[in-house]
Amino acid sequence: MRLKQRRTWSLLLLLILGTALALSLSASRLFAAEDVRYFPQTGHTVQGDFLDFYRAWPEAALLFGYPITEAFQRQGQTMQYFQRALFQQGPNHASPTLANLGRYFYEHPGKGLHREPLSQSFLNGAGCKAFPDVEGALHPVCYEFLRFYQQHRTVLGQVVSDPLLENGVPVQYFEEARLEYHAREGRVVLSNLGEWYFQQNEHDPQLLRPLPAGGEAPLRRAVLTLRVMATITPVLAHPGDQVHLIVWVTDQLGQPLEGATVQLQFTNTLGEPLTAPFTPQAFTTDNDGCLNVWLPVPTYRGHIAVRIRATFDGITGEAETAFRVWH
Repeated sequence: MRLKQRRTWSLLLLLILGTALALSLSASRLFAAEDVRYFPQTGHTVQGDFLDFYRAWPEAALLFGYPITEAFQRQGQTMQYFQRALFQQGPNHASPTLANLGRYFYEHPGKGLHREPLSQSFLNGAGCKAFPDVEGALHPVCYEFLRFYQQHRTVLGQVVSDPLLENGVPVQYFEEARLEYHAREGRVVLSNLGEWYFQQNEHDPQLLRPLPAGGEAPLRRAVLTLRVMATITPVLAHPGDQVHLIVWVTDQLGQPLEGATVQLQFTNTLGEPLTAPFTPQAFTTDNDGCLNVWLPVPTYRGHIAVRIRATFDGITGEAETAFRVWH
C-alpha cells in the first residue's frame, strides 16, 4: 500500500514539475516574443530598448520607417538604421536617441543639388510661425510644414533651416529630419535620411542582408519604393545610327529588381511626344535589375528626352535621360 502511495505521489510530483517547466518555457517564449519584433517589409528585427523606443511613438512607421539593418556595435555605441532615422544608444544602456541626420544633410548637401530660397513675402505670410534653432536664431515654418511640425515636433527636433527649394521641391530641415512637400499628392513626406546616410557612410552591405522569418528560407524584402537610373550613349548621334539605353531598377535599399516593367516616352525640345521610329512597347528588367535597349535615331534634329517609367508590384518610379540628333 505504501509503495503504491509513493508511486502516486511521485507521479503527481513529476506532473507538477512538468507543468511548471512548461509554464516557465511558455512565459519565457512570450516575453522573448514581446521583446523582439520582426518586420517582414524589410526582413529585419527591432528588440530591447530600441523596440521600446520605437513603440513609444504612435506613428513610428511614418516617422522612422522600417528597420534596414539589425542593431550593431560601433565604438562603444549600439546603432540601428531605419529608413528615415538612425537609432543610437550609448554604453550602460542609456536611453536611445536619434542621430541628427537632418542637420547632417543640410550641412553636407549632395552633388548636383540646387538650392534656392523662397521669397520673403512667402516666408512672412500669415501661414508661417517662427521657431528657434539650437543657437536661438528664428526660422519660419509654414503652411503644411507647420501643421506637420506641430504634430511631430518632439521627433523632428529644432528647426535647422528656412523652407527652401531643392531641385524644384519645397523642403525644410530639422535636427532629426527633412520634410518634403509633394505638390501632386498635396502632402508632406519625410525624407529617407536613414537610407541616405547608410549609403554615404557605411561600407558593409552585409548589414542590409534580411533575416529569414522563423527559420524559413530567406524572405524577399517588401518593395516600398523604386529607384530608377538611366544612361544613354552616345549623347550625340546621327540619323540612322542607334543609341544604347541602359536602365537600372532597384528597391529602396539598392537591391536589383528582376521583372520590373519599363515603359519609355520620347519628347522633343518643346515637350511634344515623338512616336516614329519608336515603337510603343513594355520592357522587362533582367535578374540584375537591368534593361538594355538599342534605339534607332530618327531624322528629327535636336534634343530628344527619354522619360522612363518603371513599375513593380504596383509601385512606380521614374527617371529621365536624353540625347541630341545632329545632321
